Amino acid sequence: MTKPDKKSLEAHHELTDVKFRPIFWSVVGLFILVAFALMIIMAVFGTLQERQEKTEVPSSPLSERQPLPPQPRLQVTPDMDLEQFETLQDSLLNSYGWIVREAGVVRIPIDRAIQLKLERGFPARQNYRKMEEGNLKIENRESKIDDGDSDIK
Repeated sequence: MTKPDKKSLEAHHELTDVKFRPIFWSVVGLFILVAFALMIIMAVFGTLQERQEKTEVPSSPLSERQPLPPQPRLQVTPDMDLEQFETLQDSLLNSYGWIVREAGVVRIPIDRAIQLKLERGFPARQNYRKMEEGNLKIENRESKIDDGDSDIK
């Protein structure tokens, strides 16, 4: 470091400013270096692009039309599709209609079906299980023993 002059010591601070010329030339040199690097990068990219264009085979006009992918395809509007599906299901659950007209099979609203089922009751097996003296006994079942004469091999 250089020693301060007598005037700066008497004033208790530096009286001279920072030298401007070295800072200016450093900034100018930095800009020149950046500009030179940018020109080199542009030249390299230009060369690479020309080389790629030379080796690239033009695509056939027929290859631009792609066939559709196999089913199932992605939905374009899944929210709308779900809403339509739910609307259809609600209309099937809450309306009357024929399922098989020739056989006389009909569809009734779900609320009416629940009401009818509660009124008529659920089917139950009679005498299937019977409790005797705390033990569970299964009736009307015969165990068949395979004697090896079956046709299944």
